[in-house]
Amino acid sequence: MANPRKRVPENVDGDFFVDSTCIDCDACRQIAPSVFGEAAETSFVKAQPGSSADRRQALQGAAGLPHGVHRLPWRR
Repeated sequence: MANPRKRVPENVDGDFFVDSTCIDCDACRQIAPSVFGEAAETSFVKAQPGSSADRRQALQGAAGLPHGVHRLPWRR
């Protein structure tokens, strides 16, 4: 699970975030491009999901990754 102490600074405030163990695989950005962006060596949350479709895509983008670097709202 993502570690709040390792949040990348590019993340916007909110429940979803990416931590510094991200390997920049691009999967989350492909699945939810309106939520996840690309920094120099990592992905980050550029916008918290606003619509139910954005939220669903963000959850799919985060849940499908094996390395657990994305924080999901129900895992607080």
